[in-house]
Amino acid sequence: RAEPTGWRIDAPGDVHFHPPAGIRLPARHRTDGVDLVVEMVEHHVWLVGELVDRAHQVFDHDLDLQAERSVTGTDGATLRSALTRLVDQMERFHAVVHDGDQDVAAPEPASVSSLRHRLDRVGPELVDDVSMLAATGRFDETFVNAFSPTPEVLSYGAMVAHLLTFAAHDRLLALARLRDCGVGDLAFGDPQHWFATGRRSPG
Repeated sequence: RAEPTGWRIDAPGDVHFHPPAGIRLPARHRTDGVDLVVEMVEHHVWLVGELVDRAHQVFDHDLDLQAERSVTGTDGATLRSALTRLVDQMERFHAVVHDGDQDVAAPEPASVSSLRHRLDRVGPELVDDVSMLAATGRFDETFVNAFSPTPEVLSYGAMVAHLLTFAAHDRLLALARLRDCGVGDLAFGDPQHWFATGRRSPG
């Protein structure tokens, strides 16, 4: 009590008992903050791909059935519209990074096959974009949209955070609609299970 210390004992393999009934294992590889961001984007691309693939198992009527679950701004969402928004977001981000036309979305209704084709192209591009921004320390690079009604100041880091945060709603909505249609093998698409397997690339 006079000289308090930690209870963990040094172990050659750095494997420790974690009470009451767990074990703590050492890191498989070094991961810092930017690595984690890139891996979160990789998981996002992988999960959207899995969602699009599962949508092939759903009838067209169910693709366009409006969900009872709603959030302000996305009321009346369907499985097709949720998947379309997810792919649109990736294409817009890629366009911003490469100074392209941000109005890249195809008119709805998009077919599941066309979404898969677009995702096959833009998914790896998105991962490459975020990896490049991370490697070059450009997440805080900022630009001003002076032509909007209220001028916006955005950074690439803010855009990545926006993409992952708002995409989470559409992913969960798509997962719920798939479960309603009897396709529930993805559960909630929880990234902790994806990270636990050591998977490091989408697809």
